[in-house]
Amino acid sequence: MTPLDATATPEAAPGPGGTVDAACPGVRPPGRPRDEQATTAITEAALRQLEEVGYVRMSMESVASEAGVARATVYRRFRDKADLITAAIERRGVPGGDVRSDRPRAALVAFLEEFDQRFAESCVEVVGTLIGSRDDRAALELHRQRIVRPRVAHARALVVRAQELGELPASLDPDLAVQMLTGSVFARRVAGLESERSWASRAVDMLGGRDGDV
Repeated sequence: MTPLDATATPEAAPGPGGTVDAACPGVRPPGRPRDEQATTAITEAALRQLEEVGYVRMSMESVASEAGVARATVYRRFRDKADLITAAIERRGVPGGDVRSDRPRAALVAFLEEFDQRFAESCVEVVGTLIGSRDDRAALELHRQRIVRPRVAHARALVVRAQELGELPASLDPDLAVQMLTGSVFARRVAGLESERSWASRAVDMLGGRDGDV
């Protein structure tokens, strides 16, 4: 790892996702592509620190140290801590469940289980901190844009597909259904309850079957 003077400052502050706007005065123009291996090391270190010490206690410097890179390497990719951690969670991808599945109800169950296992804890940690902070509303909006909205849209598509195939009532409000399902995940996390076996299947069952079976 190349030593970095503690007083050094990054060449340019990248925008969301680690991109730099070349049109901004004084900003370094695009150069060679970023080293994907370094980016992966940084985002994985960020996720480990999020789990081990929490969002408040982690820092760009501590992530750089754990990833084995210079601090400037992190800042060339990510503007700040919110940019870094939301990008790291985003790189995990949207939970499974093919929206074109012929069994969308089962796909919705799989989505909930994966969301609970891979995303819920980190989302509660980050969202709770950002909502409690009144100083950086842009960071909360960034999390909603990168993490919340894509997953809500995916879950909604599964609900609509299940309605089209008659696996869920046509009269069901898809938006409210998604809020209820994902809300059950966060409610258990906040309450400190363990995920019981088949909880996701039972949660989807609460939405009902065909019209008349609710």
